[in-house]
Amino acid sequence: FSPGHPDVRVVAYADDTFIQGSPAALAGAFPALCASGALIGLEAALAKCGAYSPDARATATVAATLGVTPRPEGLVVAGTPVGNHAFVTAHARSCAGDACLLVDCLLELPLPAQDQLLLLRLSLQTRLAHLPRAASWDLVGAAVHSLEDHAASAAWAIMQRPRQLGAGARQLALPLRYGGCGIQATSPAAARAAYLAAAAVADSSMRAGPSEFRPFSGPGAPALRQQWQELCASADGLWAPAEHFASPASVRDVLPLAQRTYGRYAASCDHAALLASLDGATAAGERALA
Repeated sequence: FSPGHPDVRVVAYADDTFIQGSPAALAGAFPALCASGALIGLEAALAKCGAYSPDARATATVAATLGVTPRPEGLVVAGTPVGNHAFVTAHARSCAGDACLLVDCLLELPLPAQDQLLLLRLSLQTRLAHLPRAASWDLVGAAVHSLEDHAASAAWAIMQRPRQLGAGARQLALPLRYGGCGIQATSPAAARAAYLAAAAVADSSMRAGPSEFRPFSGPGAPALRQQWQELCASADGLWAPAEHFASPASVRDVLPLAQRTYGRYAASCDHAALLASLDGATAAGERALA
């Protein structure tokens, strides 16, 4: 399908398929996509299909042309909300609510505390991990923090201890390698690193496609480069000065690892700050744990 429609971007997961392009390109690509699916036994459920564009008129035109439902607020593409600000925020809030209910269910399961903590750390608290990589932190941050706060409360409940603030809360959020519990507390800078890393991965994946689909070549490139420079400035010495300008080589080799690199840096800084806030004996015990 794709080689015959080079001006259309395809995102597919299992039997869910999404195509992006101009109205003219989609008019030819959608019937071809339906025909391609039929060859392997997949039939398009037109009642579940929808069209979205930031331009409401384009949404209506494409929906009418293709015979699908107009979605002027937005739609969810492979788990990622694509739409206006209200739609993205509402979707993130709904996902957070569902994840918090699962955390509550976890606390009711007849499992050892260690197993509950493992499920909380490795599964439930990561239910929204994709959102900072795919959407503006201003739109999804409150939802992510609501789940993280709920997970932190659950961790203290599993440990049968009252919830702590200050040093206790900071240790809870540290990775296990620093003697923490790995219960996440995403900062705006960490969210920015995640977003930039995802944008770089998408840019590399679309290297052979139209430039407007590439994050660091399309209309959003200046804003991304500015965010990258601000992230580099906030983490003095983490990246070489030559890498601060998001050159094609940096986008290819450095930025895809930005989330991991910054995460390790931030955890090291948080651990050092925790140690500095403790008295000598307590700090020594914390070092032994780490």
